[in-house]
Amino acid sequence: MGITPYLSLPETSRTQVQWDQSINDAFASLERATQDVKVIDFSGGDVALTATDQNRYFNFDCINVTAARVFTLESSITILQPAKRFVSVSSDAANTADIAVKISGNAATLLTLTPGSSVLLHINGTAVNILGSYGVTSTSPSLTYDVSVFISGLPPANKEVYRQAITQNLTMQINFGGSRASARINPTAATTFTIQKNGTTVGTVQFNVSGTHVFNAAAVSLWAPGDVLTILSPAQDATLEDVSITLFATKV
Repeated sequence: MGITPYLSLPETSRTQVQWDQSINDAFASLERATQDVKVIDFSGGDVALTATDQNRYFNFDCINVTAARVFTLESSITILQPAKRFVSVSSDAANTADIAVKISGNAATLLTLTPGSSVLLHINGTAVNILGSYGVTSTSPSLTYDVSVFISGLPPANKEVYRQAITQNLTMQINFGGSRASARINPTAATTFTIQKNGTTVGTVQFNVSGTHVFNAAAVSLWAPGDVLTILSPAQDATLEDVSITLFATKV
């Protein structure tokens, strides 16, 4: 007897004795996936959500948080089924401490839930987007943020061409999803700029001869006030001129 790929519902087989039980169990799981709330008890410490629970449930209510805790969500597309992309997480009003919400494989905090707050996330294995929140601190009503860079003329060779001190909590997606680039004159050969966070490379943007631009970042990058974003130029191309790079981020 197998299970379905998205919600892990039990499947029946021809030779199964109590096939009706499997059908009833599947109905119950399907109902939970759309309506039920999974209670996450933090009395024993930090919690990492299992892929099965994340696939089966939509709402997660965090209780018994009396000291700072960490709640880790799964984001790997090889584990998290692609059809289950929305997650609602709330911190019970009776809690007395904050919850740091993190994504598996990334040690940085995505956002912090205070008692009584909640957030709606879109997670599809390659990106984590905050669709809405209640009680989650943000310095602006807007949930998006652009880091806009313009380099006039021919970019200098092997130089730091941009530096910005970040002033708020930001998230940039894998491959800098939503970001854009442009050049008034295309390069003679493919030219790659390096994007760094506090001196460590988090990704690149490549300008191609054809006029296309490719952003690369292996993981979601999380930024906090005081982090420094820098962009480094490569060896100077003979023709690449007037470069514009806009990095798209979401506020948390």
